[in-house]
Amino acid sequence: MTEHHDPLDLTGRVAVLTGSTRGMGLAAAELLAAHGSRVVVSGRNEDACVTAAQTINARHDDKRALGVPCHVGRDQDRRRLVDTVLQEWGRIDVLLLNASYNVWLGPIAELAESVFRKNLEVNVIGNHALMALVLPGMVDRGWGRIVATTSIVGSALGSPVDAAYAASKAAVDSMIRCVAVEHGAAGIRANAIAPAMFRTQMARSLWESPEHRATYDAHNPVARPGEPPEYAGLALLLCSDGAGYLNGQTINLDGGYTVAWRI
Repeated sequence: MTEHHDPLDLTGRVAVLTGSTRGMGLAAAELLAAHGSRVVVSGRNEDACVTAAQTINARHDDKRALGVPCHVGRDQDRRRLVDTVLQEWGRIDVLLLNASYNVWLGPIAELAESVFRKNLEVNVIGNHALMALVLPGMVDRGWGRIVATTSIVGSALGSPVDAAYAASKAAVDSMIRCVAVEHGAAGIRANAIAPAMFRTQMARSLWESPEHRATYDAHNPVARPGEPPEYAGLALLLCSDGAGYLNGQTINLDGGYTVAWRI
């Protein structure tokens, strides 16, 4: 009898997930671990990283998760994250870039340069730096997956109050396409997930607002926010052999919001 490889099986892989101590990132870490991957849970708070990793490890017989704090906007943190993983497990096969910065809402004419630079420093420069650190190893092994969390605000829609965040996410979408073209022949697949409103702590002010929810639900065929496990399912696919022919794409994870809005 011929054995069939499970395209979602990540046994033997090592995945680093930034912004993964809660919400969508944590759901993705849990699902990747459940499919055999060793996962590195990372966020700015060390206690949260350790707690999340311990929770994942408690569900499995082996040490499948490691908690390593990292502020994506700081070079020393990024290098420590990568060095720690390489010392512990010797490789990085999957990089899921979910950490993000967005603390300002308002008109573009009132967007301070310092705030704009901070958004770019974390969301664009920080993510580029992490990719640059892990790509050589992926190329040497002939296999790698890079998945970035962006946003429908950057990929498909404009916003009257979110210019800095939208611009940074659009830049990441573009960078993902460049990585896909540059490294596709080496076995690397790079894609982005662009969520709409999800029921996470970061988006709480949106999905808890009756006014915002009413507008969103009215224009969405799936009239509700997304849930973290729904993000995790797509992340698992993009991190696996199951998406071996999917490269350089930004997938709007939005229940149909962007296509319905255009009708």
